[in-house]
Amino acid sequence: KQWYQRRVRGARIMLQVVHYFYSYLQFCDPECGDQVDVIIPTGGCGNLTAGILARMMGLPVRLRCAVNANDVVHRMLQSGEMSVSECLLTIAPAMDIQVPYNMERIWYLVTNMNTTLVSDLMKQFEQAHTLTLPPTLLSQLSSHILSSLSATDEDIRKCIRKVWQEDNYLICPHTATGLHLFLEQPSTNLHPSKTVILATASVMKFEEAVVSAGLSFPEFREVVELEGRETRCGLMAKGQDWEQVLRDKICEISNLA
Repeated sequence: KQWYQRRVRGARIMLQVVHYFYSYLQFCDPECGDQVDVIIPTGGCGNLTAGILARMMGLPVRLRCAVNANDVVHRMLQSGEMSVSECLLTIAPAMDIQVPYNMERIWYLVTNMNTTLVSDLMKQFEQAHTLTLPPTLLSQLSSHILSSLSATDEDIRKCIRKVWQEDNYLICPHTATGLHLFLEQPSTNLHPSKTVILATASVMKFEEAVVSAGLSFPEFREVVELEGRETRCGLMAKGQDWEQVLRDKICEISNLA
């Protein structure tokens, strides 16, 4: 089960690599070659891992990392100290993470696959829940990640309001952490207009965050239609081969399509 779950997350990361190349190519008019800054809202660091992979594949992007009040990644990048503290509940819940579960992959990549070092660091962290990164590793991380910043819930609300008031567009609270970084840390890029903020989710799922920002939450046609559709389910018995049931269902749906 552990192997399967990790493989699923790995497949997701490979798909996210494509987003970086697609985003970069939007700036190739008429030629490619300039650096592009990519701001990544992150918690578990999966999308950040994808960005590092894209860089290692030769894509000329510079990564900038945004987090919410659960700032373990920001603290690690700034000081080299990685430690677990109380997990705070924020209005950007997908980033409410104290143990960034893809950090092991990131260390593996930036250390040129130094499995011995990564294994030792992970064992130390799992035992003590705190870790000081070797200076060389911190330097290797900094070579890929230009900057980082933590956003409070109020920072997030301000950014949601700003985009709505200026562009009549609603962004999700996770995306808002990326906008906060963009506003607070102006790009040092020679072409400051060439900055991408990765939008991580649909605002349709975050009514509470939008309302807490002092805005009205609209009615989305797609959600209304979904709520009106027929609900179907299949019962599974204890002891039944649930994996085979799932596979059979996938085949059934595929044939219907």
